[in-house]
Amino acid sequence: MSHLRQQKIVGIIGCGWLGIAAAKQFLKKKWKVKGSARSESALKRLEQNSISAFPYELGGATETLASFFRALELLIIAVPPGLRQQSGTDYLKNLSLLSEQIKAQLPKTTRILFVSSTGVYPNSGGPYSENSTWQLRSEKSSYLWQAEQLFQSLPQETCVLRLAGLVGENREPIISLSKREHLEGGYQAVNLIHQLDAARLLYYLGTSETVPPFLNGVFPQKIKKGIFYKKKALKLQLPAPKYTDTDKDLDRHIFSEIALAFTYDNPV
Repeated sequence: MSHLRQQKIVGIIGCGWLGIAAAKQFLKKKWKVKGSARSESALKRLEQNSISAFPYELGGATETLASFFRALELLIIAVPPGLRQQSGTDYLKNLSLLSEQIKAQLPKTTRILFVSSTGVYPNSGGPYSENSTWQLRSEKSSYLWQAEQLFQSLPQETCVLRLAGLVGENREPIISLSKREHLEGGYQAVNLIHQLDAARLLYYLGTSETVPPFLNGVFPQKIKKGIFYKKKALKLQLPAPKYTDTDKDLDRHIFSEIALAFTYDNPV
């Protein structure tokens, strides 16, 4: 007698702008998606997108996550660090509690994808790939690195996805940069990824046979900010921002040594 295969389930902690985009990738493939959010309006939005909504705030009670973790094949943690709104110490404290909850309650067979940031790399130097070594010279990069290690130390198979600057719907840096003058950092590389490419990348990592311990999610390009945003402004018919140091050598280029396919044109 044949049995129908049980529906695969993914849970997304921090199911916001990126999380919902990722959820839609899984929903298209008939996965069931659970998502957590803090506010009533955010929870309602999840339900409107066919996502089973769970109220949860980072650092919250263990009981809340018990039912959320149940039967998960994949767990995505997409909680922005928000280091401008909270201290790095609080961020790590809350993530440490989450990692302990995962260790105690999440099935060992569940794969974990932890969304981190290319902000873990130094503010200069490079180029940097997943295999680079560097010194942690800033508080921000130190906090991000420690957060990554919390999840890499778990018994579950874990991949840390270091996303570059996210662009996409309602997020276009040139809008705020337009008309600005005397800007610095025009020689630094533009390290970006489109929201929908990041979502597709999360689906790929969630369904591939194996995953690397770290992966840089960044569009493959080598272009300076000063040049890039001038071209972007021209394309969108906006006044271009003016950088003072675009003529310096390219700095802080971030790339992936793993071949990735991209669909959306975030660069020019």
